[in-house]
Amino acid sequence: MRLAIILAGLALCGFAAPRLVDSWNNGPKTPAYHRVLADCETLTHSHGRNAVNGRWVMPLSSAQIAVADKRLTVTCQDGSACIRAGRMKDLPGRLASHDIPFDSPADAAAMAAALEALQQACKG
Repeated sequence: MRLAIILAGLALCGFAAPRLVDSWNNGPKTPAYHRVLADCETLTHSHGRNAVNGRWVMPLSSAQIAVADKRLTVTCQDGSACIRAGRMKDLPGRLASHDIPFDSPADAAAMAAALEALQQACKG
């Protein structure tokens, strides 16, 4: 109860709870480690332990999100190559779009909805 009062007081003062989407393994049948992590600044997809198999990073505000079957397709809204791509911390590549695999269309749609809600929350 005390925590709820403190959080309400902080909200009244203009402070908000951190906005975050964090998902590990996009379903039990999706191979290896997949992580989708997003905050108001950045959307990141990592593949493999410590992103050794791949890492894709882009500004959340530039992300156009679509669901295609069992994958989430993230595209740069302005058509530019705004997605930094590589492995671990080395991101030399630039892409205009990137696909993230999921076990089912429903799982991909749920992630798309969460990311779109985060985009809206970050605007306000």
